[in-house]
Amino acid sequence: MSRTACVNLFSFSLQLLLQQHEDWYDFPVAVVSGENASGRILELNQHAKAFGVKKNDSYVSALSLCPILKARTVSLTEQKNRTAQLLTSLQTFSPSVETGMEFGVFWLDCNGIDRMYQTENNWMTAVHTAITRQKLYAAICVGSSKFGTYAVAKAFRGRRVLHSADEEQRVVFQTPLAAMDIGITDLALLQRLGVHTLGELLALPSESLKSRFSKSVFELHELASSSRFNPLVPTEEVMPIQQSCQLDGIQSNALGLVFVMKTMLESLIYDLMAQRKVLHQLKIDFILDHAPTVELHVVPALPTMNIALWVELLRLKLERTKLPSGVQEIVLDAVAQPATMGQMALFHNEHRRDLKAANRALARLRAKFGDESVCRPEVIEGHLPAAQFRFVPTKHMISPSPFPLRQTLIRRIFDKPPLLNSRPVKGPAGIHFGGLGGMAVKEMTGPYIVEGGWWISDICREYYFAKTESEVLWVYFDRHRRQWFLQGKVE
Repeated sequence: MSRTACVNLFSFSLQLLLQQHEDWYDFPVAVVSGENASGRILELNQHAKAFGVKKNDSYVSALSLCPILKARTVSLTEQKNRTAQLLTSLQTFSPSVETGMEFGVFWLDCNGIDRMYQTENNWMTAVHTAITRQKLYAAICVGSSKFGTYAVAKAFRGRRVLHSADEEQRVVFQTPLAAMDIGITDLALLQRLGVHTLGELLALPSESLKSRFSKSVFELHELASSSRFNPLVPTEEVMPIQQSCQLDGIQSNALGLVFVMKTMLESLIYDLMAQRKVLHQLKIDFILDHAPTVELHVVPALPTMNIALWVELLRLKLERTKLPSGVQEIVLDAVAQPATMGQMALFHNEHRRDLKAANRALARLRAKFGDESVCRPEVIEGHLPAAQFRFVPTKHMISPSPFPLRQTLIRRIFDKPPLLNSRPVKGPAGIHFGGLGGMAVKEMTGPYIVEGGWWISDICREYYFAKTESEVLWVYFDRHRRQWFLQGKVE
């Protein structure tokens, strides 16, 4: 019988946060989506739960319940890096390790471990010891299926061996739904129907779940009932390929350094082509004469073997980097991945919009001006209009997928609202505001009052749509400052 193990580092992001702040262990702690009024509680410890704080609560409401709450965000990059470290560590205990869709979940192939560890309990102890050495905590379950071990590792702490398929099925049926990855709304509705465990969920018809609940509930039912074949898919370990070059003399000229790296790149790419792999990422270490080592990272829009493109990205990156001393040695660490059929065949599709060219252009901008130079707007929850969006770094252009046509006002918001005169003058042509270039407002609709913001500063504004001969303006009157401002324009 095939044997599989699931390793679940429960509350993974919370564990990472507590590693960064070891003095917080005795305090209420939470991981939030953002350290602002619109942030949500993602993970929290028992001390925070004792104050009545719950998952998905807003950061503001959590602070009102627990004023001493210590909360921070945990970046996606940090979670990915720790997952990669754990993957490398777990691959010493099994040749086949799969990473889950959620951070902190791994599956390991346990077949044949008895030859080295005699028993599955001994093997689990060794895995648990390796994880605790990294100051992390995990639940481990060994059984006969991916889903069975996952359900037990999610619901129960510690280490457990399920010796037979019957025992595994019995334990899985008793697993509470609250331990599974189900939305709060779906979970509350299922509990009102008297469905509290996986066994009770499996008693429901799958088609009924598909029409009444979200996709995650239907997929959970499929996996639990073994109606979907879900084999273990090992995650390939991405090994960096390194090249180093000791320079004959101290080199400080950027073009000279690029020429040396071009020769090193040609050798790297030649080796990768023989392995049917494509270059994905490049890390450059400049070992300097009289200064600490300078580290640079270059990532193209897509994995590529185009030497000219790599050389151009390296040149742009080096142009904006000031080296404090001459270079003695260059070390290149290349990360590669298996090449696709399209990459091997150099297949090229003709489109009116060349997204690959756009992504290459964005990669050049990031290399020259920094990773934060290419951003896209993202809608967020906010009290004031100017706080209802933010700009987030982006790496890839994707094809647009427009929403169905609907009548929506598009508002162009000024970064800093221009000040208008405090007393609008009414004339025969309409209402005149200073700062509008003499345009008269024919009609004003409002007020739409926005108040609050007590967590930053008290705000009270009266918003109006002001229609002129040629456009619609969005203005507001600040009651506290007794002044008019131009918030933006409406299209």
